[in-house]
Amino acid sequence: MALIEDDAGAIPTAVEDHGASRILVVGDNAHFADIRSHVNDLITEAWMQHVSTIAIPVNCLPEEFFQLRSGVAVAMSQKLVNYRITVAFVGDIADKVLDSQPLGDFIRDCNRGRWIWFVADMRELTGRLLSRNC
Repeated sequence: MALIEDDAGAIPTAVEDHGASRILVVGDNAHFADIRSHVNDLITEAWMQHVSTIAIPVNCLPEEFFQLRSGVAVAMSQKLVNYRITVAFVGDIADKVLDSQPLGDFIRDCNRGRWIWFVADMRELTGRLLSRNC
C-alpha cells in the first residue's frame, strides 16, 4: 500500500488489477480532511499508476460530501470525470439515502452513467467494469 501525503494528511492507496481494469483503491482507514486537495492527489496518483478507476470507501468521506447543498460531491465527481477517471464510491449508504431524497436521486443518476458509481462492494464494482469493457 502506498501513501499519498500532503499538507491535508495521508491517504493510503493500492493498485489492484481486475481483468482489463486497474483500480486505485483508497484504504478503508483513509480520512479526507481536505477532500478538495485530495482529489488532485488521487488524480495524480491514478495517472502515475496508469489507472482508469478509483475506488473510494464511503466511510472515508466527510459528512459534507453527502449534503448536496455543500457542492462537494458534485465538484469532486466532476473533476474526476474531466480527467476521464471513473470513480466508484464503495460501501453502504442506505441510511444517508433515507435521510435525503436529493441524494438518492443524485446516486441513481450517477449509477446510470459511465463515470460515477455508488456500489455496495468491490465485487459489484468489478462486475460493472467487466460489463462496460465487453
